[in-house]
Amino acid sequence: MASVRSTVRDRVERLFNISGGMTDEELCRRYEQLYGPVTHSTVRTRRKELIVEGILEDSGETRETNFTGNQARVWIQKSTEAR
Repeated sequence: MASVRSTVRDRVERLFNISGGMTDEELCRRYEQLYGPVTHSTVRTRRKELIVEGILEDSGETRETNFTGNQARVWIQKSTEAR
């Protein structure tokens, strides 16, 4: 049986496959819509792991967040050629 950590990580990766670029806020909202409640810290940690593994990267773009109105980085899936 998969651990909770690997399950959340796999779901986060799948969301980027489906949705394309997202801010952390967008990622957390989509995760909760599809899979139910989770702490935002957990989702952000799994997203960071995917960056370290070379699966995701910073797009260089930002979007305004709904929660604070601040600009947030947009994360994207790294092209398979770049991995």
